[in-house]
Amino acid sequence: GAVRRRRRRRRRRPTPTSTPPHPTLSASPPRETAAAGRRRRRRRRLRRRGAARRGARGLERPPVFVAPFPPSFPPAPAMSLEAEDPAAAPADEPPPPPPYESVANLPESAVEGEGNKALAIVVSDPVKQGEGMQAYVSYRVATKTSLPQYRWAEFSVIRRFRDFAWLQSRLMDRNPGIIIPPVPEKNVVAKYSFNADFIERRRAALQVFLNRCAEHPTLRQSADLQLFLEANEEVWAAEANSGGAGGAVDKKVSRLGLSLKSLGQSVSRALHISTPDASVESTLTEDPEYERTKAYIRSLVSHLDDAHREAAGLVKQQKEQADALARFGTSVILLGNTESGKLGNAFSELGNQADSLSVDLARHAETTGREFEAPLKEWALTAASVKKVMQARSVALLELETAAESVNMRSGKLKRLQATVNTPPDKITGAERDLQDANRKHDAAKEHYEYMKSQMAKELVRFQEQKANDLAKVMADFTKTQANNCRVVADAWGSLVPRLEQLQSQQAAGAE
Repeated sequence: GAVRRRRRRRRRRPTPTSTPPHPTLSASPPRETAAAGRRRRRRRRLRRRGAARRGARGLERPPVFVAPFPPSFPPAPAMSLEAEDPAAAPADEPPPPPPYESVANLPESAVEGEGNKALAIVVSDPVKQGEGMQAYVSYRVATKTSLPQYRWAEFSVIRRFRDFAWLQSRLMDRNPGIIIPPVPEKNVVAKYSFNADFIERRRAALQVFLNRCAEHPTLRQSADLQLFLEANEEVWAAEANSGGAGGAVDKKVSRLGLSLKSLGQSVSRALHISTPDASVESTLTEDPEYERTKAYIRSLVSHLDDAHREAAGLVKQQKEQADALARFGTSVILLGNTESGKLGNAFSELGNQADSLSVDLARHAETTGREFEAPLKEWALTAASVKKVMQARSVALLELETAAESVNMRSGKLKRLQATVNTPPDKITGAERDLQDANRKHDAAKEHYEYMKSQMAKELVRFQEQKANDLAKVMADFTKTQANNCRVVADAWGSLVPRLEQLQSQQAAGAE
């Protein structure tokens, strides 16, 4: 009571009419509590982190350029971003790459050979970074573009293999129904041996991956692709460490959960727990033409894998033949050194021709690997990517069927409650609310599935056209290369035939 009386007396006091003191002369504000200070600092950190992430996704501010600009290209203002703590990265992943002079203007010849594309990308300069198990290879990704969303016409960044894998995973997560080009497969043994041939093959495959993305009408406009190509190391490390590459794992878990849920609902249907509603279809099937396409893709993946395996064996055999011919040439030259006269000269000439021809065969094996084996491998991986998109469509269909079953079950429950005498109104209201929520989920799942169907209809046509054009060129180039190699080998050995036949005649006449 005494407290309330004091509060009433304070409210009755007249408000002072004098002019309030100047803000600069007023008394100091009350001292904030420790909890308020912690909350204020936490809000400030969250605002800074949100600004950094928004800048990384939208590229609202240009990356920090380390290399000097030409006079005609003024430098962008520096950007201060608070990067994610590297310790927050997964334990099994090495820390982010060290700072590089990552974004710089390029000379005119940096992306030559790419024609007049709107977005041309070259992956070059593989460099080993680090030692031991933490070692990796970095690549310079040079871009030349005329697309308006990019801030510069020519620029480059430094990326490593896991950054390319991150980009592919992000594109798969954010572009349902689109066939994402493949990145090369991981090869732990070859990676840690740092074999030059392996590094060159991976570099070429990564360049093909980026240019396939740049040629795609939808992926070309992707903000994730632009972030990969433009962002400096600070922005890129903050985005890559934010956990954005975990979509594949989440999809597997989601797929498993949906399968178990579908199994449980199938049991429920068998036990007649739910009452079907004719307004929502509970059993969904794919179009027969699409099912035939799925069977074709499965067969295509298998046959492309077989063709690539045999092509790799052919390249290996050609390399072994070149090595064997080089060893044969050396041994014949040494044999000629033990002979005198025309016979010794003939052995030496034969050995030199074999040694020279071994170089041509080794070069031919490299050409076959680059122009025949590598494209077959790429298309085998691309067909596997088509299978992944089809699996995602199956998951979308399963989600739609699950949503339809949920609508049926809640509709049946509502009908039973309405048919029961003296049912409390709140139960009926709750059942109606659940049914509305189930209908919203069903509509969203149907919209997602129909979107994937429309996207895949266009993507499969594009895939078939591109595959037919590329593989036809691959086969034509392969036959031309083989024919040319056969002519080179025939001419090389044929040039020796007249002289060796003449030597044989002379030796036969001398023996007589």
